[in-house]
Amino acid sequence: MTITKKTAATLQDRAVYLVVEWGLLGSWKTMRVEDAAMETDAESQSVGVRKRTIKCDALTEFRQLQNRVRAMLGQYTLHSLFRPGVHAVPIANIEQVDEVLKASLAELEDVRANLRAEWKGILDDAKKRLGSLYRKSDYGDADEAAEKLSLSYRYVPIATTPELLKQVAADIYSDDVQRAKVETTRELEAFRAGLRGALLEILTNMQKTLTKPSGETRFFGQRFFKRLENFLTAFDSKNLSDDNDLRVLVGKLRKVANGTDIELLKDDEDAQKKLNAKLSTINKAVAEMVQEGGRVIDLG
Repeated sequence: MTITKKTAATLQDRAVYLVVEWGLLGSWKTMRVEDAAMETDAESQSVGVRKRTIKCDALTEFRQLQNRVRAMLGQYTLHSLFRPGVHAVPIANIEQVDEVLKASLAELEDVRANLRAEWKGILDDAKKRLGSLYRKSDYGDADEAAEKLSLSYRYVPIATTPELLKQVAADIYSDDVQRAKVETTRELEAFRAGLRGALLEILTNMQKTLTKPSGETRFFGQRFFKRLENFLTAFDSKNLSDDNDLRVLVGKLRKVANGTDIELLKDDEDAQKKLNAKLSTINKAVAEMVQEGGRVIDLG
């Protein structure tokens, strides 16, 4: 399945790029220390040592915040080929994405406040824990440390070659137009491969649960269908490559999901076998599509 000219031409109207950047507070440091046992002649040898300079609840909270944002981006956006931290956001998902990002900025202020409150205890702990490896120069004050924890983002249009360039440098304009077409096609192919690969992983994991050996515990709570449910909910907006083959399979999956009784699955092996048979057929078709499109690179 190839990317149509219409799909490539309308990408800039259907999505925007989102650039997300995190500022981190390093909690590990590598240093050189002298090791007398390794001395040869009069020359002392040194060895590298990694020391954990900071242990605190605020950094754990910060990492949890990062994970929630990344999970949201995984659900509502597509990874761009440009570089890590750049995501393509379908216009239909802008509100959901921005709502979470704004809430995350507010939550970050709480994390910073917690870090400031913990700072004296962090220094006391480091002195006691590191002993002779403690260096005051590794630590700034509480405000400096808090400011290093940051989240910034901006939306960038999926731009076309400026018309102004056409007026002043027609050859350059023509070359850039052709280059943009190639890059857009590659981007859309990556979006398509990413969606196909994500669905294949979800279905494969579901089947692993359904086909566990007799006697092993099989869990069929709400989480069993959660990843599939999230995928199906976001598919229409994220299908920027207009992948009709995958759209057909998604339609079949929606019927399977809507016709499955979770409570019945928990204890009824016949229901489990029937669901596995339905998923197996769809999974095989998705696997063939992934193979047809070449190796899927996990951009996550």
